[in-house]
Amino acid sequence: GSLILPEIGVSLLSRFLHENQLIGTIPSDWGALSSVIELLIQTNVLTGSLPPEWSTLTKAERISLQGNDLNGTLPGTWGALDSLIEIELHYNSLEGSLPVEWSAFTNLEKLYLQFNSVNGALPPEWAALTSVTDLRLQSNSLTGTLPADWSELGSIQRMWLQNNDLDTPLPASWSALGDTLAAGQLRLTGN
Repeated sequence: GSLILPEIGVSLLSRFLHENQLIGTIPSDWGALSSVIELLIQTNVLTGSLPPEWSTLTKAERISLQGNDLNGTLPGTWGALDSLIEIELHYNSLEGSLPVEWSAFTNLEKLYLQFNSVNGALPPEWAALTSVTDLRLQSNSLTGTLPADWSELGSIQRMWLQNNDLDTPLPASWSALGDTLAAGQLRLTGN
């Protein structure tokens, strides 16, 4: 069951439920909140997986679920959320690979997935995330090489990839990132 009521209305624009010690699962039927712009449900005691049904929240600009006990994989269906500017899923127990479908987040500026159990390779397709300024993937179980195509992340200012299992020789193409990355904000230690 869930202590988060699914019957809150489809015209809701923002839902702030952070730091309320909410217990239960995230309602999949919140996918019906077609007008929602912000869902802030961080720092509670929520369990279960991220609902694939939320792929209908196409007006959502910010989803914040960090600091819960969510598990399961990152839904590829969320790639339909093309209005997202910020997604915060850090400090959970999420696993599986980074969805290639998330390369459709062309408006995304901040993606926080650190301190989970996400594994697999960094998708070269994420080079399409050209609006991303802040990408935090540290302290997961990511493997493989740094994608040469990520040199196309022309807005990136902070990329934290430390404490994974990545092969970290920098691709030559990444020299192009020197114009946007703030000093010391490409972090690769612990790989």
